[in-house]
Amino acid sequence: MTVSKSQPIDEILSHCIHCGMCLPVCPTYALTYKEQSSPRGRIRLIRSVLDGKLDPGGEFGYEMNFCLDCQACQTACPAGVQYGSLVEDARRLIYEQKKEPLRLRLVKWIVLRGVLRSKWRTKLAARLLKLVL
Repeated sequence: MTVSKSQPIDEILSHCIHCGMCLPVCPTYALTYKEQSSPRGRIRLIRSVLDGKLDPGGEFGYEMNFCLDCQACQTACPAGVQYGSLVEDARRLIYEQKKEPLRLRLVKWIVLRGVLRSKWRTKLAARLLKLVL
């Protein structure tokens, strides 16, 4: 995994001081109160994958896709950790290694190949969603 040409991922990961300032602003942590669903928990998961201690599928894939990537934690971080870049890179790794859950691949296939290919299908899907919501 590489985040950008100018800043290697190890450098970005080492900026996190695990202070917990990201916890109150993270919507997924507020929902679950699980450390692994917080930004600093996901940073530890990314570190574990980079060190070869954790498989990029399973729980890692779930947590990276559970993150909304709203980057509220990034603005609250006193150390300036570029968390959004880390999550995007982790998702890219999961996709490239074909570790995405079947359900996620199916939803992407239906939306991208079925719904968004046609203007008519997109309008129909929007109308159906409007009725449901």
